[in-house]
Amino acid sequence: MRIDLARSGELRQAAGGCVAVACTAGPFQALRVELVKEVVDAGAHWVDIADASGWVLGILEDSELDEQARAASVAVGTGLSTLPALSGVLARWLIERVPQARTATVILSIGNRNRKGAAAIGSALMSGMRDPSRVETPIGPRSSFRIDAPDDRLLAAERLEVTCRVALESAIARLIAVLARGRSQESDPREVMRRSRLLTRASSFWNYGSSGGCVQVEVRDEHGVGAAAAFVGPDQRMAILPAAIVVKRLVNGSAGFRGVIRPANWMSIAESIAELRRRGIRTVWRDIAPARTDSTR
Repeated sequence: MRIDLARSGELRQAAGGCVAVACTAGPFQALRVELVKEVVDAGAHWVDIADASGWVLGILEDSELDEQARAASVAVGTGLSTLPALSGVLARWLIERVPQARTATVILSIGNRNRKGAAAIGSALMSGMRDPSRVETPIGPRSSFRIDAPDDRLLAAERLEVTCRVALESAIARLIAVLARGRSQESDPREVMRRSRLLTRASSFWNYGSSGGCVQVEVRDEHGVGAAAAFVGPDQRMAILPAAIVVKRLVNGSAGFRGVIRPANWMSIAESIAELRRRGIRTVWRDIAPARTDSTR
């Protein structure tokens, strides 16, 4: 059925009789949080793939929504995508290995041949792309840009100073994204989506480069010693897998959660890695030694 998410009550009516609603319609910066409450009112679980800080953190900190979901005996899952769900799993895994970690860098690397939807591009433009820097990833060196992401606040509980970045494979894609960004963070969402649809059409002609992607987390202690871990996929399915896995568990009853659940808390680290591996996602990691100085050479 066709649903207008801007019209109050339409989603509530559509969700009636459903076990769960998985929202992949974005950008989430432009959606109403009341949509989640409509689904809960209908007696269905809510799952989304948002990576917008305002949306994800707003839901996680909404105690009224948490009480409403518990009373309805349903669960609310937000941020179930590469950021912050998979990055959160990697961060928890690394903290076990580097308990004295003080800083973390989260890098989302996107292959050039992955088709970019207008909502995904719009979300990236609204999140900002600034402070260019060269980074190393399991799929090669990339130019990256700092972005706003929920990981900053979610990992603050681990006493980590967090930087989130997005890395694009194509120099042309990077240039176009930066030029199109302009004042997107302050622009009307409709104007941002207009730019995004243009970029989506342009990206359909890019048929060189890789189709894979990865999400990587690096943690370091005060001496620069640390470790890095990443989930690497052959295509862009990785962005939807956390939500798909959670929906499957909600439908078959193996996820007994109720209320609002943090993105990385749906499964143990071992379960998350095993579920992703069964779906073709590799896990890689490496130790990080401190940078050598002239006095130590």
